[in-house]
Amino acid sequence: MSDRKLDGLIDLLTVECVTAHLQRKTALVWRLAEELGVEVRRYWRPDERWLSGYQKIQLAHLIGELRGPVYARAAENKKKSELVSELAKLFDDAANGRLEDAKLAAKLNEWLPSNLREEPQANAVEQAAAA
Repeated sequence: MSDRKLDGLIDLLTVECVTAHLQRKTALVWRLAEELGVEVRRYWRPDERWLSGYQKIQLAHLIGELRGPVYARAAENKKKSELVSELAKLFDDAANGRLEDAKLAAKLNEWLPSNLREEPQANAVEQAAAA
């Protein structure tokens, strides 16, 4: 495969991977990411456009995952547009060092959708099988 076609394939897979939200993980994306040393979070962070693809309940759950259950319950009473803006601002503030809570900032800066997260159990099993 030519370098140009490979670059095009990587671009397409990257877009598919990032826009898939929490839906699926594919072995091909993982293999390419591993072989090419791709670190999506280094170059990408959730923004309003991307977050607006989530349903309100998913956004409330994400707030709870990042900030705690009290915030998730409070988020259920907000409009979707408010949740999108709040999360986008949190991710932006964390990336630009504007959050006082260092632990929350680290959590936000490391967060990836589930389809982009590594699964430690699967990796341990694969490594044991390869040994």
